[in-house]
Amino acid sequence: MPKPLRRKVHLLCNHYNLRSQSVGSGKRRFPVLIKTDRTRMPVNPMNVNRLLQQSENEIKSSLQQILQSQGRGNRNAPGGPPPSSKFNKGKARGGGGGGGGSMAAPHGTIVGAEASAISTENLGHRMLSKMGWSPGVGLGASGEGITQPIEAVMRAKRRGLGHGE
Repeated sequence: MPKPLRRKVHLLCNHYNLRSQSVGSGKRRFPVLIKTDRTRMPVNPMNVNRLLQQSENEIKSSLQQILQSQGRGNRNAPGGPPPSSKFNKGKARGGGGGGGGSMAAPHGTIVGAEASAISTENLGHRMLSKMGWSPGVGLGASGEGITQPIEAVMRAKRRGLGHGE
């Protein structure tokens, strides 16, 4: 990837608080983007739009130069590597990060606090019911166990248990 195009990618990463670095050498040098715990939507999207508008023509001409230098012409869409590329081999991957792109919950948030009770069709509910349990009754043989689910509380990264108490 040409240096001016890589530079634009790195500038876009700064707007989104993504970590970026260039890998490889010569014509095979390309940027690698890494989502961090500070990654978020830009504060001022107009700056991103301005950057994209300024570089749109540069990107198109750079991509055409790349395709022509590799002898591909206009067969491949400029949105990514060609289907036979080494980057597309192996398993198809999701969005990365495992959360559908959502940001992490703030420190101290109770996970699932807004979740509704499980339905009677739920496998766990059916199994407990077959063993004599009913809603509102505690768990265990004598029914004296917990009646509410255990709460999971989010904690900030790199903070030990009990931090902030």
